[in-house]
Amino acid sequence: MTKTELAEALKAAGIDLTASQIKKATVEDLKARLDATKAKKPAREPRGMEDRVIIEPGNADDVKPAKEGSKRALLIQALSRGTTVEHLMDLLDWNRPTVTSAIYGDVKAIGLGVERRDGKYFLIMPEGLTALPLRETTRTRAKAREACK
Repeated sequence: MTKTELAEALKAAGIDLTASQIKKATVEDLKARLDATKAKKPAREPRGMEDRVIIEPGNADDVKPAKEGSKRALLIQALSRGTTVEHLMDLLDWNRPTVTSAIYGDVKAIGLGVERRDGKYFLIMPEGLTALPLRETTRTRAKAREACK
């Protein structure tokens, strides 16, 4: 192959070279660059997501109810049914890092737990709670906590 043919092949592969770069390079160098673009790396295997408890639930007396209608409340309700990160991204209109941060940070701050099973995240309630810790905006946290028991 000539330098011109190799340059065209490299351009088709997504490597644009200037005329001076082509002129300075040897035919062997251009062939090596073309061969390097053709040799694809094997696809990386997806990381294993083993089933595990991510956050242990706290004490039932330390649970802080979330306001109904808030994004925290939507997060808790979705986790109670079992959900994926992608579903939470759509539901809350957040990006992936924000959703994972909320799962690890906000749920722990509320006093609830989270476990991952089969690629889905599930809410773990502390012993003694029977209802989701949600409160109306007019209700105090203490009254909402009592209603959960």
